[in-house]
Amino acid sequence: MNMKISGMVIGAAGFVMLMIAMGMDTSVVVDSAYPSLTGMRVNNLGLISDKQNYTLIAVAFLILGVLLFGFGFVASKSGATRGEISSAQKQEPAHYSAEDLMRAIAQGDLFEARKIVDSGLDLTKGAGAMSFVEYADLYDQVEIKELILMNQGF
Repeated sequence: MNMKISGMVIGAAGFVMLMIAMGMDTSVVVDSAYPSLTGMRVNNLGLISDKQNYTLIAVAFLILGVLLFGFGFVASKSGATRGEISSAQKQEPAHYSAEDLMRAIAQGDLFEARKIVDSGLDLTKGAGAMSFVEYADLYDQVEIKELILMNQGF
């Protein structure tokens, strides 16, 4: 359930609880031996305390619901709940060449090599006369060699 729906449900539950708490009767009927005092109502401190507790809990639910709804609205507006990247962060896909991968292997840059391999570069062509695996082996780049082999399915 997303934050907006959760906020609405919790807020509605808080509102209903608040209405029930406000409608509570905190007085009780007192029977008396005197006929003129029968049916008299007095305030019950225990019921007043219960009303206060229910009101406090209801207001907490109401505030929590409003906050969840508000933050859910802001998050959905920015696209953060769906894992989208904002337009300022979107970039064109990079087009890498075999020379870029050879340069990353020669420099031992595992991060750059991983980006190039994950970009979809055809690793079967190789780098000139030797394959990328042989080229990584030449520079003793074991991690890059394993990365290339895993991406080729070996």
